Amino acid sequence: MKWRFGECAFDDVSGQLWRNEQSTQVPSTASEVLRVLLEQRPELVTKEELLRRVWRGTSVDEGNLSVQVTKLRDLLGDDTRAPRFIRTYFGQGYAFIGSVAADAAPDPAPSGDPIGFILEWRTRTFALTPGENIVGRNPLRCGICIDDPRVSNRHARIVVDGQSATIEDLASTNHTFVGEAQVTTPYALTNGDVIRLGGPTVIIRLTGTPTVRSKPSRHRGDARRGSLASR
Repeated sequence: MKWRFGECAFDDVSGQLWRNEQSTQVPSTASEVLRVLLEQRPELVTKEELLRRVWRGTSVDEGNLSVQVTKLRDLLGDDTRAPRFIRTYFGQGYAFIGSVAADAAPDPAPSGDPIGFILEWRTRTFALTPGENIVGRNPLRCGICIDDPRVSNRHARIVVDGQSATIEDLASTNHTFVGEAQVTTPYALTNGDVIRLGGPTVIIRLTGTPTVRSKPSRHRGDARRGSLASR
């Protein structure tokens, strides 16, 4: 869905925001918060409901929600003292109060063509390529390196097949979870799923741009190239 309000337009599939003709990629968690507020507008959405719908069962501190709302206000040019878009109901939650027009967003890719998938970890964005993507701590054994001691050298496998993606645990020490569910067999992923790799969490997002597998580098030091896409 594409939402238009004030000088802004927001695509809740790709997370792309246009403001005064300038394009910005909204971080995935903030994007999910904005999507929920837009869908529920102009009703108040409680903090508990936002935490449940955005973090999908992952235990997080309530302060994380305030951080995401602050990011959104900065991106939208909103003012807490005279809000045009997001109103705070202190101690309760938030509501989107702006006038909105909603359009059906175009399909991210024609049926049968691959959709682009990405993983977000902290401030990094990793592109997933068609086929097998190994996620782990050892950069020489993995296409996607999550540098955290709780992550195994080869922790999990994400397989991208056309318009779908599945994750499988690779006998990791601290296990793999999607939300609160432990992954014991190949698990189908959906946009916005929170994946816990032993300790650290990553979020899978789909984009409208298919990802192309790059040719392997002949240089050992290039092991991580092609898997990390900057925003």
